[in-house]
Amino acid sequence: MASTSESSGGTELQTTEKQVNERLDTPESLHTPAEVSEATDNVEEETQKIVEQCCHVDENTAPADEEKPVCPDNGSEFQDLNRRHSLSAPQYKPRSLDEEIQATPKVNCPEKIIICVDLSSEMESSPFKLGDGSRLSALEMMKRTLEIFVHSKHRIDKRHQFVLAVLHENALWLGDFTSDPKEICCMLEDLNETKPCEACNLSSIFEIMSEQVELPMLSNPAVLPPPYVVRLLLIYGRSNTVPEIQRNQEIVKNFLDSCYFFLDVLYIHDSPNEDNKSQEIFDVFCDIDKRSTFYIFEVAHNTTKFHNCMAKLLAHPLQRPSQMDTFYSGAF
Repeated sequence: MASTSESSGGTELQTTEKQVNERLDTPESLHTPAEVSEATDNVEEETQKIVEQCCHVDENTAPADEEKPVCPDNGSEFQDLNRRHSLSAPQYKPRSLDEEIQATPKVNCPEKIIICVDLSSEMESSPFKLGDGSRLSALEMMKRTLEIFVHSKHRIDKRHQFVLAVLHENALWLGDFTSDPKEICCMLEDLNETKPCEACNLSSIFEIMSEQVELPMLSNPAVLPPPYVVRLLLIYGRSNTVPEIQRNQEIVKNFLDSCYFFLDVLYIHDSPNEDNKSQEIFDVFCDIDKRSTFYIFEVAHNTTKFHNCMAKLLAHPLQRPSQMDTFYSGAF
């Protein structure tokens, strides 16, 4: 096949138009029909090869596809931009690949659930409006949904145990673990006194937990299921007091690094604005979760969303997905 010094496909295609005559030794006027037909077929084949070469794009030199924006946490309650009361969650890092966590048997073992409720004076504000037009304070709303939560968990597995703790500036432990939901509900009804709090020491919760409950220790955690897991359910309702936690403190670190401990937070807050610290507080809770195994929810003045968040917390910590992988159908 004749070639040219130019490499463009257009020049090569124009050159091949002359090849019919170049393949024949006789003048064009003396070509027989059979010779012309054979030469034409050969030229068409070579022309097709050139077209394919011109249209071929090397994968190594092809321009990369334009990056598409990644939709962050499509099932998250945190990043709903259509709700002006919602808080924005920080960018989550990929989930931890810690071998012990990944190898933990995903079994429905009993839970020891510590329900820690905020009794600061801010829990008396932030009214929630019900369908009948009545209003409940954050404290009353919390007690109402926790009663449903405790009874529901008890129906799922009667081996689950519960205990109450309250949070002012420091945490205070109330009573002993019990499997009787009525006992917990009676204690909840008695939680009526709140007081102003200028600080919040989250580390104190872990300090009292270390005195009341032990984390399971197994020789072969990849094979043997734990006898129980420990879950701290924190209901926090302050919009102006940023909680403090000493993550490097040995007691705190032992809990947060254990594959048998889970911290779930339901944060009740005022609509975020320049006059409060709702977003800063929410960021503190999100930053605690380094293993992507905790659930952190936030809600402001939305009764339906409050109940939905509590319903999502019914799932067993060992059997639920990472929160960043969850997707709930319906609008919340």
